[in-house]
Amino acid sequence: MKKIHFLLLSFCLLFSCEKDIELDFPEHEKQYVVEDYIEKDSPPIILLSKSDSYYSTISIDAVFESLVNGAEIQVSDGINTYDLIEFSSENLGSQVQQVEDSLGIEIDFSLVDEFLGLPLGTTDFAINGGTNTPFIQSPIPSFSIYTSFELFGKENTNYFLTIKTPDNTTITAQTFLPQASPLDSVWLDPHPTIDTLVTLTVRYTDDPSRANHIRYFTQRNLELFSPPPFASVLDDRSIFNLAGESFNFPLERGQNINSPDWSFENYSYFDIKDTITLRWSAIDESHYRFWNTLEFDRGQTGNPFGRPTKIRSNINGGLGIWGAYSSS
Repeated sequence: MKKIHFLLLSFCLLFSCEKDIELDFPEHEKQYVVEDYIEKDSPPIILLSKSDSYYSTISIDAVFESLVNGAEIQVSDGINTYDLIEFSSENLGSQVQQVEDSLGIEIDFSLVDEFLGLPLGTTDFAINGGTNTPFIQSPIPSFSIYTSFELFGKENTNYFLTIKTPDNTTITAQTFLPQASPLDSVWLDPHPTIDTLVTLTVRYTDDPSRANHIRYFTQRNLELFSPPPFASVLDDRSIFNLAGESFNFPLERGQNINSPDWSFENYSYFDIKDTITLRWSAIDESHYRFWNTLEFDRGQTGNPFGRPTKIRSNINGGLGIWGAYSSS
């Protein structure tokens, strides 16, 4: 009888403790978001936008409306300072083609799509004259990309970024383009049960004289380069803790989780008939910290036990990243 009384008392206490709580969230204060990179032997690519409220509606139109025009941007290598030109996406294609033809390089805009959260190939399609792409339903409006075809990334160089926004806000950042850290070898290992699938495996010898940070991308057949969806960055000290040693490890296939052939069971594998190209890019520590924290936070989405993550940034006066890649 005592047990029944205790249960009834507990039941009453539970319902008597209910209380309506009204949450008063502060007004969102927009901040500038810098999403920039420079690659070895390629010009800098700069995007400037403004952040939006967590509760705002996300759409293709909202993404493009957030981009900022009319900024004054400079990049310095410590010796020379370069004024970046603001190009409209619809007028950029001919300039890019001339530079690629004259220098024998290929300027990759897939990172722009990654920053904007667009399907890979959208920006490249837009600057080559496309309006209605096969990737998204609505037409692509003209948008601004800042660059300089006089500046091309060089290894072992610091690059200093200065942005003066239309409302006279000054934003600064610094990144280092390190020496490349090439792989020893690359091969394929079979899937444990499915004979048509394979794993891309690499052997890497770490340089003990410096900390090495890597971000990698894969290209399958004629698809664009894409980072793996959950962990695209590696660090020789905190992840492997094998400074100066050689070791083998598998790489996941680069793929967008929104792609039509996405499969959680087999997303990391390649088909045995695929042609695979690997881009293995050395980056500096601040660039590594940005992607490491961003991807950790992305992996927490929907996890009720996940903890809040502060995205690490090297931008002074805003959010985002100014990063450099030395790829092999």
